[in-house]
Amino acid sequence: MPALPPPTALPGGDYPIPSGAIFVAPSGSDSAPGTPNQPLRTIAAAVARARGGNTIVLRGGDYRESINSVYRRVTIQPYPGEVVWFNGADVVTGWRQQGRGWRSTTYRSRLCRTCFQPAAIDQANPLAGSPNQVFINGSPLVEVAGEAQLTTGTFYVAGDGTVVIGSDPGGQRVEVSARWKAIQFNPGADGSVLRGLGFRHYAPTWNESQLAAVIANAPRVTIENNVLRDIAGTALAVTKPGGWVGGNVVVRNGYRGMVANYADGLVVTGNRFDKNNSAGFGTTGCGSYCTVAGVKITRSRGVEVTGNSFANNTGAGLWCDLGCIDARISGNTVTGNSTNGIYYEVSTLATITDNVISGNGRGLKISGSDRVTVTGNQFRDNVIDLGVYDDPRSPSSDPHSARNGLTWNTRAVAIQGNSFTGSGRTSFLLETNRTPQVSAPGMISAFTGNTFQPSQGGRVYWCTAKCTTFATTAAFLASGQLAG
Repeated sequence: MPALPPPTALPGGDYPIPSGAIFVAPSGSDSAPGTPNQPLRTIAAAVARARGGNTIVLRGGDYRESINSVYRRVTIQPYPGEVVWFNGADVVTGWRQQGRGWRSTTYRSRLCRTCFQPAAIDQANPLAGSPNQVFINGSPLVEVAGEAQLTTGTFYVAGDGTVVIGSDPGGQRVEVSARWKAIQFNPGADGSVLRGLGFRHYAPTWNESQLAAVIANAPRVTIENNVLRDIAGTALAVTKPGGWVGGNVVVRNGYRGMVANYADGLVVTGNRFDKNNSAGFGTTGCGSYCTVAGVKITRSRGVEVTGNSFANNTGAGLWCDLGCIDARISGNTVTGNSTNGIYYEVSTLATITDNVISGNGRGLKISGSDRVTVTGNQFRDNVIDLGVYDDPRSPSSDPHSARNGLTWNTRAVAIQGNSFTGSGRTSFLLETNRTPQVSAPGMISAFTGNTFQPSQGGRVYWCTAKCTTFATTAAFLASGQLAG
């Protein structure tokens, strides 16, 4: 992934410590009792010792661990005022100068470099699917294909797993990603809390067998006020109902910031999902393998996404797909995402309200979805402000959608009380399409009370039996194509 300055946010918090808490410190011992003065050394040992409802308190430092399964309800938090990182990398020493760079004599990467679908890779970034990462004093190096491309600030992994870096390691801390998972909560850990912690340098692959570095696979798990950054694949996954994700900083991860699936009642609030897909996975021309977003949610009912930042993600900002039902998306700032700011696809029932949607490739895309209300949003300087399209596919390909009676036809989209401010960058204010099932008049039920700057509004691409471009929104409305 590219070398970028580190995010300024650090984990931490001043959480109360209940009696009976289990303490862990990098200087501790796993044979210790886990008291404040005799802490355990590893989080894994604390999780194994915990009983339902225990709080695990981590002293400051790096914990280079992978906790594969948590089966009891626990709260994991930092000691007040101390910074804690779960770290997926190991410190590697023993470098020998050779050729253009320095070769590790003590470490070989075991990460899978072929665990991705080739169609998901943008040919401009052919190494996007590699989970290998190297950091010098916390700053990432850029992976290259081999010795011929090696320069200062880069690295490559030889066929036998040997890591070769192009920067002099002398006097530096060199870390190489070695683990894909930080922690996973499984059924039995219902109601667990993970808060105030940092997660970095983990290396899950594109394949869903390594879904994310942090996985909430138990109901009602709270993920709050954490920092998740510099993770090669997806940072966070929620796969059970009742999750609460709030106040987190999820930035500069290689693939997606967060995914959720079968996560009814999920609340996502007050987070930053910025600069994800830093590895440069494909976002166009890859069909069903184009799955990149700051947050992607599927097959979930009653999701609330409120008060978040979705900024500068390469791909979509927020994407609800494959059977989202009755979603509320409100009060978010959605800016600078390369494809869609907000994308509501083959889903049903949504209120998209009071969001600031600016500077995206497309501000809001609605596709194959019915009964969507778009109200009170501010659209500014998107290449296409609003796209409303039908989807020709059948919901029979997705059992969840078929079971819940979704049609994947776009109908009853109400666009009311929004403001649209265009610029020389804006191509269309509104774009539509047509399919054998539905054309634009059948998709949009209301287009009223909206305001436009300039006052004539932008171009409208309107598809009935044929598609017509109206030079201004005023001309479109005056045409009588749709009352408004």
